Amino acid sequence: MIRTQLYLPKPLYQTLRTTAAKEQKSTAQLIRDLLAYALKTQKKENAGKFLLELADKGVHGLDFQGSLKIDDELYGSS
Repeated sequence: MIRTQLYLPKPLYQTLRTTAAKEQKSTAQLIRDLLAYALKTQKKENAGKFLLELADKGVHGLDFQGSLKIDDELYGSS
């Protein structure tokens, strides 16, 4: 493991200590667990959220008429 330091607001630190005590963990272990969970969840949510937003734009946000006129745009009107 690598040792690191960080500054926390006092209320956050107090919440971490209280939660760690309730879960019978050290504060350091609780922080490691929370960070691991947040990073794992963030990756899944970001990819899933991106795909959902993309699908929503495909249905609601794009101008499908543009694809019907692509030849006119590329080669000029016939």
